[in-house]
Amino acid sequence: MFHAAASPEERKSPEHQEKWKQGPRGTMTVIGEVNMGTNLALTAVYFLVTSFVIAYLATIALKPGADTLTVFRFFSTAGLLTYLSAIVQHSIWFRCRITGHVIESIAYAAILASIFAALSPR
Repeated sequence: MFHAAASPEERKSPEHQEKWKQGPRGTMTVIGEVNMGTNLALTAVYFLVTSFVIAYLATIALKPGADTLTVFRFFSTAGLLTYLSAIVQHSIWFRCRITGHVIESIAYAAILASIFAALSPR
């Protein structure tokens, strides 16, 4: 974090409080080398696991033979909750931009719902 204090006592000092109040202030994450292949593979695993769990919930929530719209509504709502809820809490704490994440979460949820609605038995 910056402005950083070396100790809790320094953090309480009027000088540090004034620097913090005046800003700028923030956090910085330093990461090592990025492996795109690993990140893509982990993302695919994440989507498979979350899709499996949502499909399991559907076996509890939906009656056999549910119509396509009901299946779509269930999967889009569950998908949106899954993909969007974590980033909202993250943006509250770290003040990151959220608009793009909201749009892509809606897209992910719609894709998930479309796949399961298309594959659901009539």
